[in-house]
Amino acid sequence: MSCNCNGGCCGGHDESKETQGCGCGGHDHAHGEGCGCGGHEEATPMYTYNQEPLSDAQKTFLQQMAQCCYLPVARYVVKSSKESDFQMGAFGPAFIQGDHHSRMELEQVRLFLTELEHLGLLSLDYDIPLDGYDYGIYGESEVFTQLKEAVADSQGKAGFLGDIATYEEGSMALTEAAMDLLGNWL
Repeated sequence: MSCNCNGGCCGGHDESKETQGCGCGGHDHAHGEGCGCGGHEEATPMYTYNQEPLSDAQKTFLQQMAQCCYLPVARYVVKSSKESDFQMGAFGPAFIQGDHHSRMELEQVRLFLTELEHLGLLSLDYDIPLDGYDYGIYGESEVFTQLKEAVADSQGKAGFLGDIATYEEGSMALTEAAMDLLGNWL
């Protein structure tokens, strides 16, 4: 008996073994084992990364990111005028679109972007700002206003070095893993 899959589906053929319902004949695997020989319907894959299913919002964001390549991102930090090495992360990543920059909105975005970064699908680079992008909107956010107030309230407290509220301008991009995943969706 000869197989229609050209030997690529199961790693080998043994004419003496009984076919278990695949339909291609000549080797021993059952339906659903992904042989690709065309003798049965392949299961529709669930798109996952690191065994975690992606939400519709994550899929949509990745697809939109693929269209523009890079988007702006910022991280709010506290620095010191006394100690050049002092820097304390206060909030980030932050991504602002239009008028959507309340603390609650930015917190949702922060969690969303952090999860994509954790999955290895998004690169957040605070040392690579986008040329020509006006990051001024990050200085107008509720988060930055609250950070400046907190820093001002802490002025003069013993042992507290942070006296400068600022934000780092950066960019985000899809990782190679995300591009590979997107290629599988198409």
